[in-house]
Amino acid sequence: MKNWDQGLGAIGLIVLAAALTALISIGVPISVSKDTVELKDWLGFAGNILGAFGTLMAAFIAWNAVQQQIRVARAAQLLEVTAREEDRIETELLAIGIIKEKADPVAGTLRLVLRDRYGLLADELEEYELSENRHQMATNLRSKLATPFPIDLLQKWSLYFSKLCSISIDLAIIRQQEEAGEPYSKELDQIHRDNLRRWRAAFDRQLEDLIAHEYRLRDKLKMYRKRIELGLSDGHN
Repeated sequence: MKNWDQGLGAIGLIVLAAALTALISIGVPISVSKDTVELKDWLGFAGNILGAFGTLMAAFIAWNAVQQQIRVARAAQLLEVTAREEDRIETELLAIGIIKEKADPVAGTLRLVLRDRYGLLADELEEYELSENRHQMATNLRSKLATPFPIDLLQKWSLYFSKLCSISIDLAIIRQQEEAGEPYSKELDQIHRDNLRRWRAAFDRQLEDLIAHEYRLRDKLKMYRKRIELGLSDGHN
């Protein structure tokens, strides 16, 4: 309706301009002229004016139709791009949900290690599909998502999960050697513990950033969905 109103307004301005032009160029000279104007001359001149006006109107209508087609095509293209971005954000949010779901078990395994409860570590890793192998960890993450896992999230978090699991397993091996009375390196044990704390701190920071990013994505998703609703509404109108 808005486009129609604009079109009618433009037509009205053209008609008004044509009427004023005809009045100034024809009516005023005729009214002040001392010569007698024959009817056939008037009709012929008026016919030429009307023909020119009709041509102008046809050109304007054709131009307006082309502009409308361009607007519709642009709106459809924008709607398609917005819909693709909506799908991408939804996929990323699902992936973030899987990462957060895995983060709790990882934190649990770290608590087991830091409290020297190494005997439960293997069962914990197996139960929650946590692996010290980065490729295996990436496979486990991908298996939870029906669509392709966003590559940046997959690379970053498969590294963090696998690294923490690897250090935990190394600590467990050293502790089992100690409990069995076998020789072990206290220096290596301390190195692993320091690495574990350092990677845990980095893991926690990354997780906080991920959660903040999730909130931003949700806000952006609302905006895109609103755009899509408005675009569909304008299309129906």
